[in-house]
Amino acid sequence: MASRSRRVTRPWAPVPCIVAGSTPRAAANRRTAGDVMVPTATMPVAAPRENAASMLQRMEADALWHLPVVSDGRVIGVVSKDSLLRILARNLIPQKPAAPLSQP
Repeated sequence: MASRSRRVTRPWAPVPCIVAGSTPRAAANRRTAGDVMVPTATMPVAAPRENAASMLQRMEADALWHLPVVSDGRVIGVVSKDSLLRILARNLIPQKPAAPLSQP
């Protein structure tokens, strides 16, 4: 049986990878994180003090759902597009103050 190549993309992977093998599961069992990772030097990253709007714009431009936060050349966290959208929505939509409790 000839080996087939499959193009596998994930929302968190900024670049697609080619996986050889008869099934994605068989190929995945042979791959390590080092085989499929993207070095931070070649992908967009955020700084710890970067604002939410700037990160969201870059995520949209680069079709990313997650952005590593790097300080002194080390990944110190990851920001998700979902988290940024919730924060921005919370700041854009006026919040109604809670109704006071009625006294008997």
